[in-house]
Amino acid sequence: MERRDQVSRRQHLQALVILAALVLIAYANSFSTGFPRDNRLVILENQRVHSVTRQHLKEILVHGYLWPEFDSGLYRPLSTLSYLFNYAVLGNSDQPAGYHGVNYLLHVANAFLVYLVALVLVRRYGPALFAAALWALHPICTEVVTDIVGRPEELAAIGVLAALLLYVRGSGPSGWRNALRLAAMMAAAVVAVFSKEGGVMVLPLAGLYDIAYRRRPDWKGYVCLGLPVLAMLCVRWAVLRHDGAMEIPFVNNPLSAAGFLVGRVTAIVVIGKYLWLLLWPQTLSCDYSYNQIPLFQWDSMNWPQWISLAAVAALLWLAAICYRRSRTGFFLLGFSALALLPAANLMVITGTIMAERLLYLPAVGFAAAVSFGIDGLVRRLGLRPIVAVVTLGAAGVAYGARTYRRNPDWQDEETLYTSAAEAVPADFQPQMVLAQLWYLQDSAFLGGDRAIAAAEKALAIVSGLPDDRIPSAALLVLGRLYRARGDTVAAKDAIGEPHSDAASAGWYHQALEVDLRAVSANRAFDADHRRRELARGTPADAINLTGFPNIYAELGRVYLRLGDPQQALQAFLYERRLAPQSSQAYLDIASAHQALDHTGEAVTAMLEAYSLDKSQSTLNALSKAYWKVDSGGCAVVSQAGVQALNQDCAAVKRDLCRAYRDQEAVFHDAKRQDLAELAREAGRHVPGCQ
Repeated sequence: MERRDQVSRRQHLQALVILAALVLIAYANSFSTGFPRDNRLVILENQRVHSVTRQHLKEILVHGYLWPEFDSGLYRPLSTLSYLFNYAVLGNSDQPAGYHGVNYLLHVANAFLVYLVALVLVRRYGPALFAAALWALHPICTEVVTDIVGRPEELAAIGVLAALLLYVRGSGPSGWRNALRLAAMMAAAVVAVFSKEGGVMVLPLAGLYDIAYRRRPDWKGYVCLGLPVLAMLCVRWAVLRHDGAMEIPFVNNPLSAAGFLVGRVTAIVVIGKYLWLLLWPQTLSCDYSYNQIPLFQWDSMNWPQWISLAAVAALLWLAAICYRRSRTGFFLLGFSALALLPAANLMVITGTIMAERLLYLPAVGFAAAVSFGIDGLVRRLGLRPIVAVVTLGAAGVAYGARTYRRNPDWQDEETLYTSAAEAVPADFQPQMVLAQLWYLQDSAFLGGDRAIAAAEKALAIVSGLPDDRIPSAALLVLGRLYRARGDTVAAKDAIGEPHSDAASAGWYHQALEVDLRAVSANRAFDADHRRRELARGTPADAINLTGFPNIYAELGRVYLRLGDPQQALQAFLYERRLAPQSSQAYLDIASAHQALDHTGEAVTAMLEAYSLDKSQSTLNALSKAYWKVDSGGCAVVSQAGVQALNQDCAAVKRDLCRAYRDQEAVFHDAKRQDLAELAREAGRHVPGCQ
């Protein structure tokens, strides 16, 4: 094999072409996959990336990654800008092929950087190329490459690998060439840290290289790598400091509620599981929520956990040996460890206990170690080089084939979570998602009760948790399904099919039981949120209610079906407290008032809904309500065949005045003084409303 200084530009180009071709073959069936999971939230429903305007650019720079939906604690402006580039600049909109094309190019670029870094380490063309190929084809990368919103990992990896490559080439003599290298290194570090938080490890990785190869530190290089890290931390603090405390649901990461020792030991167990996925990536999943990875128990003979601990201990022992005998081996082990460290739940608890996408950069060390190790073993045993080529080639083919089979799982939400339900049967999340999807596909339950069965399975997994840890969303899904099932039975009763009122009532009572527990879980979640905010220093009167308004909407609808409109009204009023800008909350309140024969209050609630949505359907409901109290009145008039609210009508003036006053009070309660002022101002424009 040729040494690094003998590798020609033609061979570099050859390596790039080979890697691009291999990645294209492995991911050829990924370009038509859609927008499952967070893709809809981050791209399709994110107005910031839909057009290039000054306002949208400002919103990308001064808000978190998942704004305005969540306070995620994430700041990734370059990743969001890349979605803007796809959606608005390239015009890809909701067509996935263009996004996948960019992801493909980024993965090829990363593979070529892996080849260049490996070439610096091993100084031989063949092992370096195989290291890059094994990494590029490894199926653990599919969650990053095939899932469009895996892009932050790709962008951060480009920054880290490029900066590291520039650093390890060493400082040259002072002059414009070295200045250019340092500037390029700093630019790469900027890409790393502003694409994903894990990019901050670019500086420790440079230090690791110096330790492994016992090289004098390049202090100018350290400064050029450290400044972007410091800048990102400062900007991130300035952007996110006014956000609420980041909530980590227990079911997403049970380590968030575990003791320090148990949590860290469990995190080490997860590292052992990561190692197994790198070695044998047969069973892959997009989710590892509760209770797929149980917390470690010292008195439990859970052999897989103990084996994982032993595997991690063996890696530490191997690293100690490599420190004395193999600088490259020590560096590769350290590279994987440092790249994984920010998300390993060892220093800080993150939003997930385990995710395959987190292995994208750490897998570089694994792939290089496999390539270098097999090549070195073959040479030490005196075997012909073809043995290494065949062995590594077979591994690459196996990885590529598994990647090709994995890609279609990301076609849509159903295919993705169906595969996850098979891969991680103890995980509640896939069952819950499938229950929702199957109900949307078959809301009349014509194909049976498989949606209910999936929701019941999800709830069975988490049912033993205390209220402050149980996911109220799982309860909400099951309650909604029970209520919908009761509606289908009631509808059959209405057309004379052989069903009884007791049958539909039975479903409604099941829904009520589940919804009441969802309320209990939601209140516990709100109390925990309040404790966190108080501990954070937030004034008590500045802490808003938190929770899922849909829980109270479902509870109210079940009460209406069970003939208890007063309880329904109380549920709907709480729904409105959680979602004061939701027109549906006001319409729900109106439905309860109508059931109580409170027509005036119902009209007020409908007017509040109409002030928010200005929809024709709300106006139609208003027209029917006014007709009951004043048939042939002046409240709603027809203009050119379209109904319109007649604000010159005395009844409308009276009711609008009352609606705006009520809305002002609601917004005050929600601590939305800006909206309260708008409601007050709107009321002032109603004649006679003081």
